[in-house]
Amino acid sequence: MKAILMTAVGEASVLSYQDVDEPQISETTQIKVKLQAAGVNPVDTKVRRHGVFYEQPLPAVSRLSHKKRGKHVVQSEPLKI
Repeated sequence: MKAILMTAVGEASVLSYQDVDEPQISETTQIKVKLQAAGVNPVDTKVRRHGVFYEQPLPAVSRLSHKKRGKHVVQSEPLKI
């Protein structure tokens, strides 16, 4: 699958569009969603530029956007909510 990776903290040039392994479900509380759209707002660019509140080791699949839309595609078993 394709993903945008954040390779370092910095300007937009630290983002790279690459092939990555498709994530697998590893917990019964997880589902897989095929994203159809993701929004970016000003705080996302500030997090990328300054690395504030970003704990994932780099390079990492960019999880900056909190506004996403997609379709539920698979889950390991019935969700336990």
